Parts: sequence; C-alpha cells; structure tokens
Amino acid sequence: MKVILTLLGTFAIGVSFIFATNEKYLIRRDPAAIRQSYDFTNLRGTALEVAMRDRIVSQIEIVKNEEGFGLSLGNFAFKADNGQDFFSCQYFSKIIMVFEAEGVAVSGSKPTMEVAGPCQSSEDLTKISALMIPMSKLMLEKPQDGDINFNEASLSLHFLNLPDSWPTQWNLIGIRMESQQQQFIIDRNEIAQIIGQQLLITTE
Repeated sequence: MKVILTLLGTFAIGVSFIFATNEKYLIRRDPAAIRQSYDFTNLRGTALEVAMRDRIVSQIEIVKNEEGFGLSLGNFAFKADNGQDFFSCQYFSKIIMVFEAEGVAVSGSKPTMEVAGPCQSSEDLTKISALMIPMSKLMLEKPQDGDINFNEASLSLHFLNLPDSWPTQWNLIGIRMESQQQQFIIDRNEIAQIIGQQLLITTE
C-alpha cells in the first residue's frame, strides 16, 4: 500500500520538516525539537502538560507497511500526582487517535475514524509504538458505520458518517491517552499549532 504524507497550510510559529526513509516519515517542528529531552519529571501543572503535548506531537512518525499505516508518538517520562516516576505507557494504558476524512462529507458531516489500542513503548523508549491500521483489509470490506476489531493487534476502530466508498485521505484531528485515573487529550488545533500545519495522510 502506498502512503503519502501531506502537510497543509502554514502557521506563524514556523516551518515543519519531514525526514523520509523507505518505510517511515518523521515530523519535526524545528531542529531544537530534535535535541529536546523526554524527561519531564521535574515539571508540574501547565508546564508539564505543554511539554507532554509538544513531545507527543512533534515526534510523530508515520510508519507504513504493505497492509497500511500507523502513527508512533513521542515518549516521555513524568512524575504522577502520587510522586512516582512513570514512562507514558506505564501510566497510560490506552491510546486513541481520531482521523477525519478529507474532501468528502455525508449529509454535511465528515467521516471519522477512531483508532484505539494499547500504549506500548518502543525498545529504545524514545517512542510510543505505532498503532498499525490495516487499510488493505478495511478496503475489502463494505464501508459502514460501527466498530471493527482486530484481535491479533488488540486494535479497535470506530467509524462514523462513512460514504459508499472508503475515503483515501485522513487528517489527524485528535489524540487521547487514557489511564484508570485520567485522560490526556490533544485536539486538532493543538496538533496543527505544534507541527505548524495539518497532518493529512493519503492511502492508495
């Protein structure tokens, strides 16, 4: 499957950079972001929330394979309210990403895809492992609203307002990390502000 990454629009905060390999596309907000530490155990309150959002989004990596694509996120360490230090996936057990279809609407509403799966750190602990979305399998199914589960990957997808054919362009509009205690939410405006542009993925 061919996956194309497009960054739409320009914002005042700066220009995003895309680093491409054969299998991955890595987004950086600016060179300073590359050098940022992911240890936020000394931060509290609003400063911690800002650092977490920036780390998660500025380090987004688009991973593709023959079946589809996934987004890995920036990992981080922080101190919880109980004073204990955690890596993100030691505290948050679930990740939910929300995508909105581009260029299509059903009864005035854009189709949405909600992807949910386990929060797992990469081997080097700098990344939260990608939730791989099997678009090739999905496109063999008839588009319809509702839930689809992939047990082998503990992955679930929820679709709403789907048209008669599968959309091929998806814009990331939300990220949610969940634990038993709380949710950490990043909305579409925050995503666009951090990377400087909208993140649009085209699958063909």
